[in-house]
Amino acid sequence: MKTLSISGLILALASLGLWLYNQLVYVAAYHEHLCKTDPVSREMCMQAEDMKILLGQLVIIGGMIGLASCVFAAIKSKKNYPAYFGILFSLIAIVFGLMQATHMFDATGYIWK
Repeated sequence: MKTLSISGLILALASLGLWLYNQLVYVAAYHEHLCKTDPVSREMCMQAEDMKILLGQLVIIGGMIGLASCVFAAIKSKKNYPAYFGILFSLIAIVFGLMQATHMFDATGYIWK
């Protein structure tokens, strides 16, 4: 169970890393080209939005898999601290992925400004 919880923790941390990359690269590019009307900026805006949504969905999927493995490991064995941290980081990754992929909270472009 220890290896399952550590792998879930690593997956949750990788999902958070992917979220941070998405936030710094594609969300910023999307909001940079959002209000411009020339055809090149519109095309770049659509490409950045597509990548932002795709990476956000990958963060959600990675967070869900990490959450499932850590919850299973936490139920099977008590005092499994990597599983508890994996659950915490997985939930954070899921919420941040929802922010980027679904516009559920509509705050993705304003965190870093």
